[in-house]
Amino acid sequence: MDNIVLTLLCIPSIGRKTVLSLIKDMEKLPLNELDLLEIFINSKLKNKRIYLPTLDEIKKAKEKSYNIILNSNKQI
Repeated sequence: MDNIVLTLLCIPSIGRKTVLSLIKDMEKLPLNELDLLEIFINSKLKNKRIYLPTLDEIKKAKEKSYNIILNSNKQI
């Protein structure tokens, strides 16, 4: 999965601290939305305060991050 940090930041209720925590817990980069959801589930088991997004929210965040990068490349 490309641009994992941007994708994570596009998920509602996910901020910088959560992103850093999730990245530290990752053994490997997620290949798809289901892998990313599994990372959230495993992190939620360790820290109950972590927001658990739906698969739909993850898909929308991935699409939004893709569009952000696409639009930023058009500006160059």
